[in-house]
Amino acid sequence: MESGFLARAAEEAGLPFAVLRVVCDPASRSLPPVAGTVLSPDGGLNIKALLGSLLRNPGQISGLIGLGKDAGRARTAMLTFLEQQRTRPAFARFAG
Repeated sequence: MESGFLARAAEEAGLPFAVLRVVCDPASRSLPPVAGTVLSPDGGLNIKALLGSLLRNPGQISGLIGLGKDAGRARTAMLTFLEQQRTRPAFARFAG
């Protein structure tokens, strides 16, 4: 995935590298269709596609709200982990 490219670049530059990923949606839940269509190739949000999809299928809104809540919980879990690890020797060099 994206981190493979970054890992190679860091290794070539002689820089330390670590990856932490969190998953924000449980495998048991399907994403609303709009979630797979509104991001541009550069990771930006395509507002026109978002609004068009929601106008055609407004029932997706509750799924997006749930996804947003899940993303918030994932972010909190990641930040909590990072704070707990920040002072450990293995992670201290990444803490900045």
